Amino acid sequence: MTNHIGECALCKENKILKDSHIIPKFVGKWLKRTSITGNIRIAQQPNKRVQDIIKEYLLCESCEQKFSSFEKPFAEKIFIPHQEGSKELVYEEWLLKFIVSLQWRVIVYFKNTATGMSSQLHYDLEEAQEVFRLYLNDKIDDAGSYSHHLYLVDTNTKINGNYDIDGFYTYLLRSIDPTFITNGESTLSIFTKLPGIIIHSHITPRNMDGWVNTLVQKQGKIQFPQYNNISGYDGLIESRIELSHENEISTVQRDKINENIQKNIEKLEKSKSYEAALADFNNRK
Repeated sequence: MTNHIGECALCKENKILKDSHIIPKFVGKWLKRTSITGNIRIAQQPNKRVQDIIKEYLLCESCEQKFSSFEKPFAEKIFIPHQEGSKELVYEEWLLKFIVSLQWRVIVYFKNTATGMSSQLHYDLEEAQEVFRLYLNDKIDDAGSYSHHLYLVDTNTKINGNYDIDGFYTYLLRSIDPTFITNGESTLSIFTKLPGIIIHSHITPRNMDGWVNTLVQKQGKIQFPQYNNISGYDGLIESRIELSHENEISTVQRDKINENIQKNIEKLEKSKSYEAALADFNNRK
């Protein structure tokens, strides 16, 4: 195996780089385990079954391990309990570290392909990337004045009213969708959709009114109910769903999916994929 040697994006030291996951590996493993067929399909390539999610030669071994120390408690104390319906979610600074590490990776991976933003917003993004990097390296005590919101969604979630968009719950509960949200001139935020979880970090401005019980501190307990009353947020979700619909699954691949379902019929009603599809069906009634 060829070693990839270069500058680690986090510690800035020249080392052997790992093929780092932008979205943590446990998310992909959970999606496969809870799907009907045991496969992952991503919105950008719906006709291709994949075994893993986005990776990049980004971090050295020690920085990989640092991120793993945030990912493990997030998976065990937030992600999995939420998927199982728990409302008793207590956290310490590892949650803020996890969110900052995730959003930092999204910035690093996507910033060079970001378009439609003013030079000031590009500067703001670079500044946030560096502040996040320093915080993750324990060079500063906090991650600046940026606000980070953790919005836990399920089959009862409504955003600014009822939804009749095809695939609303499948998107919320089964998709991975990291991106920048911007009007090009005066607003910029990082939106990362994990299965059942929206993580939204405001860069410019550094917060926005309308979030209820979603702001992540250094420690605390997640309060319920959570709401998002930001004007236009429903339109944001709709646009992300429509974007995922632009790449429709081909007839051939749809037939293969149906064939796999028939072979795994006993898994159907127990799968999270079925749960999301059923919520979409009921939502259209």
